[in-house]
Amino acid sequence: MSWAKPLTTACVVLLNVRGADGACLADAIPSASRIWAKDDSGDDLPIGLFEGQWDSAYLFTTFVQILIEEVLGYHTILSEEDGISGASAHFALAGCLNWNSAQSNEDRKCDLNETRMHVVVDGWMSNWPSEAAYIAKYPHLVPEDLGSMGYDGVEGIYVTHDIMSEAYESEGLALNFYLSYNQTHHDAKQYFDSIANVNSSRLQWCNNTNLFNRDHMENYLRWTGDSEGLVQMEDGRHVAKCLNGLFWLSPACRADASSCIPVLTAGSGWGHRDIMQWATAYAMPLSLAVAKTFSDEVSMVKDGRFVFYWYEPDAAFALLSPSSVIFPRHSAQQWAQGDRRTAPKAAYVNKACSRNLQYKAPKVKDFLSKISFDLQEAQRLLSLTQGGMSFYNVSCQWIRENRNRWADWVSGATSCSAGYGLAAMTGAFLSSRDGAFICKECPAGRFSERFTDGVGSAYRCTICQEGTSQSKAGATQCDACAKGTYTSVRGQTGCEVCSFGSYQSDEGQTGCLSCPEDRTTLFLAAQKLQDCVCRAESIEHDGICVECSQGLTCPRGSTVQLLLDGESELYEEVPMVEQGYHSTLEAPLDIYKCIGHCPGGRPGTCDAGRIGVTCGNCPKYEFIQDERCRPCRPVHSALWVLACPLIFILIICSYYMSNKEHGVRATAASCIFQLFGLILVFCEIIAVVQSVAVEWPKGLAVALSYFEVFGLSFESLGLGSLAGTSLRSYVAQSFFFPILVAGCFVVQGLTQIIPFPKRFLHLKWTKTATCNMLGHLLQEAYIMMSNIAFIPFSCFTHPNGSESLLTATNILCGSAEHRNMQVFGAILGLLCMVFLALCSYAALKAPAWSDSPVRMSCIRFLIDRFRPDVWWYGIILLVRGPLLSIPAIVAANLPGLQMTGLMGIMLISVLIQVRFLPWNAPLANVADAASCSLLLILLSIGIARLPAPVGKWGNGVLDISGIVVALLILAVWVVVVLAVAILVFRKAILKREETRIINLGKLARSRDVLLILEDISSHVNGWSSAQMQRVDDAINQLCVYDYQVLCTSLMLLSVEVGIGGRSSLGSTSMRIRGVSTKAQKLRQTMSRLSQVERDSEAHDLAAEDDESTRTEILMPIAQVAEEQKEVAEEHVEEASQNMENGTLNEETE
Repeated sequence: MSWAKPLTTACVVLLNVRGADGACLADAIPSASRIWAKDDSGDDLPIGLFEGQWDSAYLFTTFVQILIEEVLGYHTILSEEDGISGASAHFALAGCLNWNSAQSNEDRKCDLNETRMHVVVDGWMSNWPSEAAYIAKYPHLVPEDLGSMGYDGVEGIYVTHDIMSEAYESEGLALNFYLSYNQTHHDAKQYFDSIANVNSSRLQWCNNTNLFNRDHMENYLRWTGDSEGLVQMEDGRHVAKCLNGLFWLSPACRADASSCIPVLTAGSGWGHRDIMQWATAYAMPLSLAVAKTFSDEVSMVKDGRFVFYWYEPDAAFALLSPSSVIFPRHSAQQWAQGDRRTAPKAAYVNKACSRNLQYKAPKVKDFLSKISFDLQEAQRLLSLTQGGMSFYNVSCQWIRENRNRWADWVSGATSCSAGYGLAAMTGAFLSSRDGAFICKECPAGRFSERFTDGVGSAYRCTICQEGTSQSKAGATQCDACAKGTYTSVRGQTGCEVCSFGSYQSDEGQTGCLSCPEDRTTLFLAAQKLQDCVCRAESIEHDGICVECSQGLTCPRGSTVQLLLDGESELYEEVPMVEQGYHSTLEAPLDIYKCIGHCPGGRPGTCDAGRIGVTCGNCPKYEFIQDERCRPCRPVHSALWVLACPLIFILIICSYYMSNKEHGVRATAASCIFQLFGLILVFCEIIAVVQSVAVEWPKGLAVALSYFEVFGLSFESLGLGSLAGTSLRSYVAQSFFFPILVAGCFVVQGLTQIIPFPKRFLHLKWTKTATCNMLGHLLQEAYIMMSNIAFIPFSCFTHPNGSESLLTATNILCGSAEHRNMQVFGAILGLLCMVFLALCSYAALKAPAWSDSPVRMSCIRFLIDRFRPDVWWYGIILLVRGPLLSIPAIVAANLPGLQMTGLMGIMLISVLIQVRFLPWNAPLANVADAASCSLLLILLSIGIARLPAPVGKWGNGVLDISGIVVALLILAVWVVVVLAVAILVFRKAILKREETRIINLGKLARSRDVLLILEDISSHVNGWSSAQMQRVDDAINQLCVYDYQVLCTSLMLLSVEVGIGGRSSLGSTSMRIRGVSTKAQKLRQTMSRLSQVERDSEAHDLAAEDDESTRTEILMPIAQVAEEQKEVAEEHVEEASQNMENGTLNEETE
C-alpha cells in the first residue's frame, strides 16, 4: 500500500538509531534489494511486527526484525501502537483496528480490512482464552500459533537480593519462602518499609483498579470468607475495602496497619487475586497497593524496601537480582475452581503469525516456527539492556555471535518462496534447480511460478507473455492487460494504453481497435466503441458526426445535447456558440451571425434583453435605448403626436429659408446654411458607416449609435415599438419621402386656393419655390434616402446558408416580409433615381437656362451654393449617396471590404472637392475637406478593428486585394511609359498634344488671349462714369473665387507679362516674378517692342509737324520703323507659340 513505504523508511531510520552502525550483519541484504509482501490488491506490503509493551517483547521483536530484513530480505514495519497485553496480540494479528482500546470485543472493529500485522513474538497470548474464543468466530482471521519461545513465563511476588541476603545473614530467614512471613514464627516486617513510606501520589485509587472488580471479590470471599476485608455494595455484591482508598490490608495486619508489609503491583492490579488469597490463607501481613504505572512501581521498589509483583522474562528489576516467593505447587484443579492459594502456573509464551502469512511470506513463517530461547538466556539478554545497551545492540550482538545457531532457522537457497525465483550465482534466472545458487526476487515483467520436482516445490521467475504485464517485483502471476490497454511484446512491466482514436473492450489483448474514421476518443485507454466520439470541429447529431459550422466551437466529444446543456461534470470542454453568433433551442445547429448582442454560450442566449434569431429585436412594447431594450413609456407615444407638427413646421421654415434672395457671392447666412447642410450630410455618412459590422470601442459604439437617427431609424428615436414590426418600421421609413413630396405640393396647392390678405400674398407657395425647397430637402437627405432604399437589398450570409438583412438582421432574406420590403425599397429607389435624373438634366441645361429666371428658380438648390464654373458639383454629391450604399450590397459578408469601399468613395470625393473647390464660400470648402478627412480617419480605425476574414469570404478578399495590387502596378507602368514616350518621341508628337497631356487638358491659344485683351482695351477707352459704376457693381457681385481669379489675372498681366503698371491689388507681395530663362527673354522682347512703338510714334509726330520740310528725311525712318514693328509682332507671336511648346531660341528672340 502507499503508506507502507514511508512507514518502513521510518522504521529503518529507527533501527539505524538503535544500531548506530547501519546494518547489523556485514553480508546483510541491503534495503534497496529487499522485497515487499503483497496485499490482496497486489500492492506493496511490509511484514508487520506487533510489539507488546514489555521488555522481552521489545528485545525479541528487534531480534526477529533484524533477521527478517537482513537475512530473509523482506521489508518490515513495527506496529504504530504497542500492545498493552497478550489479548492485544489476538486482535492485532486478526486485523482488528482497535486492538487496545475498546469497551468490549465488539468494539475492536474486526473483519473490516486485511491485517497489516503478521508476526508476534513473546506473545503471552494463552493468558487470554476469552479473547481467543471471540476471534474464533472468524476462522479466516484466527492467528496461527507457531509454538513456544522456548521458555515459559513466570509471575508472582518478588523480594530483592539485598533484602533476601540481609534476612538470611541476620537470622537465616529465607524470605523467598511463603511461610517465612507467618507472624506466629517470624517477624519479616522488620526488613521492609511500612505503608507510611509508600509515596501515595504514585498510587491508584482502589476504585480505579480490579480491586473493585465484583466478580473477583466475590470469588475471594468464597474461598477465604474474609468479609471484613470487603465492602458490600447496594446490589449485595462486594468490593475490596481499602485504607485511605489506596491500601487493601490482609487479616494478619488489619488491626495495625503499621505492621503490614507493602506489596506493590501495577496495571489494573496485576496478580491481585493471587496475592489477596495468599496473604489471607497463609497469615502474611501484606498491604496491597496498585501503582499508577509500571514505571512508578519500578521506581518505588528501587527507592524502598517492598515486596512487589513481577514476571519473567523482563528487564525491569533484572539488576536487583530479585527472587520469587515460593508457594505450594500449582494445582490446576484448584485454580480451575477459583482457588488461587497454590503457585500460579508457568505461562505459555508463544510465537504466532497471521493466518495469511503462509501466502504472503512463507519463508518468514518457517523461520519463526524454529526460533527458541531458554528462560535463563532470555533473562541474561534482558539484563544487558539494563546495563546501558539498547535492544537493537543486544540483539545484534547475539546474532553476530551465534550465526551457526540462527542459520538453521533460515530456509535453504533453493527452496524459494512465492515472489522469488531460482537464480544462478551471476543473478540470471533459472527454470530449474540445476545451477541454482540463490533465490532472487522476480523483477517487474516476470512472475514467480511454482513448480515441483524431485526435491520438492520451488518457484522460478517466468517472463510475462504478450497481452500480460507485471509492474511489481515479487508477483506470483502476470496480470492480463485491462480493457483499454495492450502489450505486443513479452516481458512488459506495464501495458500500453490505447491511443486517441482507438479502444479495446477485452482483456489480455495484443492491440487496439480503431474508431470509425470520423470519430476519436476523449481520453487514452478507451474501453468500448461507445467511447469513440466525434472529432474536434464536428458534433454528433442523431448518431452522426456532422461538421460544425462557423460560429460554433466543437471540442472533441461534442453532441447536440451537450450544446443545449451548456455544461457537463464529465467533460472539461463542451460545445458552445461563439460570441457574435446565435442559434435557437429548436434548431441549435442552425447558426446565425449577429451584428451585436450575441454573447454566445448556450443556444437561445441573447443579452441586453434582445430576442430573435440574430438577437436583433426587442420584445413587444420595448425599444432600444443605450444598446438595451427598455420598456416603452407614455412619452414615446407622445412623440408620434409631436412628430407630424414638428415636421410641418420644419418644412415651412425650409421653404422660406431656401427661397430667400441670394447672390453669386456667398453671404454669412448662406455660408451658415451650407455648413449646416455639410453637418447633416456628415451625420448621414456616419449613419452609413455605423451600420457596418465593426466592433467599435464601447464608448465610441455608444456615440455612433446616436447617429442612427440620421438613417431615419425609428428604434433610435424610441418609436420602434410603436411602429410595430420591422416591416412596418421600414414601410414608414420608405414612404416618408414620397409623402413628404406629395405633402409639399398639397400645401402649395392649398396656399393657392386659400385666400390671403394682400399684404400676405407674398407668402403663397409657388411651384418653382416649392420645387426648389423640395430639391434642397431631398438633396440634403439623399444619402439617407439611398441608404433606406437599398436596405432590403443588403443581405449577408449566415453560417447555416440563410441570409439576413444587414440592418434588420432578424428578417431573413427571401421571406415574405423581406419581399414586401423590397417592393417598398424599389419604390423609394425609383424616387431616388427620378430625382437624380431630373437633377442631372437640370445641371446639363443650366448654362442654357441661365437667362430663364423661372427655370433657374426651380434649380437654385442645385447651383446656388457652388461656384458658377462648378455649378454641376451638386450632381457629384447626389451620385455619392447611392455609391455609399453599394458596398453594403456588394460585400455584405465582408465588413472590411465595405469599409474599404466607403473609404475609396470618400477619397475620390475628397480629391474632386480639393481639385475644383466647388463651394462658393471658402469656409465651406475647408469644412467639407476637413469633415471628409475625419471620416477617412474613422474608416481607417474601423478597418484596423476588423478581424481577418475566413472561409470563402476570406478568399474573396484575397482575390480583390490581388486585383487592386495589379491595378496599382499597371498604373505605375502607365505613368512610366508616358514619361518615357514624352522624352523619346517629343519631336514626333504634336506640340499641342504634348501640352494637353502635361496640363491635364486643353489650354487656350495665347493669340486668342491677346485678341480678347485688345477687345477689352478698346471697350474700356472712353467709358463714362455710369459705365464705370455698372462695371464696379458687377465685379462686387462676382463669386469670391471668380473675384480672386480676376485679381490674379490682372496681377499676372502686370507682373509676368509686363502690360500696364505695377499691380496694387494687394497680392503682388505674395508672388515672385517668373524666374525661368524663357520668361525673362519674353519680357526683353516685349520691352524692345514697346521701344519700337515709342520711336514710331515720335517719327509720326515729327512728320505731321514739319511734313513739308522733313518728308524726305523722315520717310525712310518711318518705313524702317514700320518694318521693325511688323517683324517684332511676328516675333512676339512666334515667341508666344514657342513659350507654349518650350522651344524659344535665339533667332526668334
